[in-house]
Parts: sequence; C-alpha cells; structure tokens
Amino acid sequence: MTFVRASIFAVVSTIVFFSSGVVMAQCSPDVTAPVISNTPADITLDNETGLCGAAATWTEPTATDACPGDVTLTSDYSSGDFFPVGTTTVTYTATDASSNTATATFTVTVNDVENPTLGPVRFGVFFANTAGQCD
Repeated sequence: MTFVRASIFAVVSTIVFFSSGVVMAQCSPDVTAPVISNTPADITLDNETGLCGAAATWTEPTATDACPGDVTLTSDYSSGDFFPVGTTTVTYTATDASSNTATATFTVTVNDVENPTLGPVRFGVFFANTAGQCD
C-alpha cells in the first residue's frame, strides 16, 4: 500500500492517511459514532387472517465506523417477528469498539382489516368487539 500524503491533527490525536483517494483513519481517542446505513422505510401491512397482528420482514441495515474495531448492531426486533395491530417502533443501535453509539428507527404499522365475527348466540345475547380492537 502506498501512502500519498499524511496529515496530523493534534487536537483529536488522529493520523489520517490518504491512499488512492480513500481515507483510512487511525483514531485515538475514537469519539466518532458509527454510521447505520440502509435503515428500512416505515412498513404498513394488514393483519393476518384470524390474528391480531402480522409478521413483518425487512432487510437488516448495516453499520460501519471510520475507526478500526468491530461494530455491533443490535435491535429490539428482528425481521420476521410478529407485530400486534397498531404501530411499533423498531430501533437499531450500533456500538463501536470505543462504546460510541448511533441509533436508527423505523415503524411497523399493522392495520386491523378483518371484520368482526359473532360466535354462537346464547339466550338471545349478542357480543361483538369494538371496531379496530382485537380484544
């Protein structure tokens, strides 16, 4: 690898090397948060027949960091999870080797589009659920 130019920034103790137009950084201390890319767009879907929710799938985002070290990407939900009727926020958190974090969110909205049904009628009493509620 040939280094074309080096610059020293004493304020943050970072040495930055430029090679073939690509910036490679060695960071000390690392104060830069990782970057989460390709966060899914908000998802809206209808409930699954007979259920008060639906499974939602998406492509997982990715996380990178300008400084060396592993980046861990975690989420409170996974693609394929079952979501109840209503709106749920999905949060991804990226953490780099220096414990800097970044978050990205999107929502999964499940609409109740199934008409209510009546069970057997007993003693002439009717029971029905409230529109938009599964309870």
